Amino acid sequence: MLNQEVVQPYHPPRCPNCGLDTDPSKPFCARCKFDLRYGTAKRLKSGPCIYCRKIRRFSEEHIFGKWLKKYYPSRYRGTCHSLSRPERIEFWTEVPFHSESERSTKAPYDKVVMNVCDECNNGWMSRLQNEAKSVVKELADGKWPELTDAQRNAVSRWALMVSINFECNARMLRTTQLQRTRLRDGTMPPGCRVSIGRMTDASFAGASSCQTAELPIEVRGGEYLTIQSTYFCVEHVAFHMITSLGDQLLAIGMRYGLHGARLPRMLWPVLESAAATESARLDKRDLDNLQPSITDGSRGATS
Repeated sequence: MLNQEVVQPYHPPRCPNCGLDTDPSKPFCARCKFDLRYGTAKRLKSGPCIYCRKIRRFSEEHIFGKWLKKYYPSRYRGTCHSLSRPERIEFWTEVPFHSESERSTKAPYDKVVMNVCDECNNGWMSRLQNEAKSVVKELADGKWPELTDAQRNAVSRWALMVSINFECNARMLRTTQLQRTRLRDGTMPPGCRVSIGRMTDASFAGASSCQTAELPIEVRGGEYLTIQSTYFCVEHVAFHMITSLGDQLLAIGMRYGLHGARLPRMLWPVLESAAATESARLDKRDLDNLQPSITDGSRGATS
């Protein structure tokens, strides 16, 4: 473990959105609140697909899947998407955090991201949505079924796909290209852990939080162990996804960064029975407690 600062992403001297001179210590533009370290001045319409890497026109990808809107009512309500960034990254001292919020009125499952091509979106991603749909709907309706290995695999891959969409929405894509390629090819990649829990009610449908934390554990020269923690709710069920570079590094991150944080029922890499976890009920505080307890070097987005 080295006593040195982690290099931050490039910080432009002028805001690429409005042109105002920027303060190197502030991660957001003082005038337009643009995310200086992770944002783009406008939504790109084409580029490399995050899965197949082919340069193509991007397709609108619904974060949860468009099919959810057909089954659950459009409960339009006020939503808040918050981004937070540390002033600097140090492991040996607390540092100030800066946050900006975007408020709007949306339905729970209306969010879209632009990061995949039409071929992936309408091909393997659509097939995965169909494979997982029936089980996700049972869980969302408050049921708690036993799962076959095939069902567990489909739901776990679906949860990872949704989590990657939230990473893109938070402008901090950290899953590796290998993990995304394995997901596209039909297998659950290494370095992933999925758990689920039953909510007390459906009032937090669509709620989500995506947070990444760099731990003071050097993986190789100047690069530190990173873990990503994402939770999201679909009606009566909450999903929690944790990812890192591989299984061994994830185990280290779980021990020293997330301290074993999980929801009551594990889906991946082991499948726990429904009977053992049926009585547990969660609220929003239980979900927020999942996120990294360390603050140095962490950043995230919450909706």
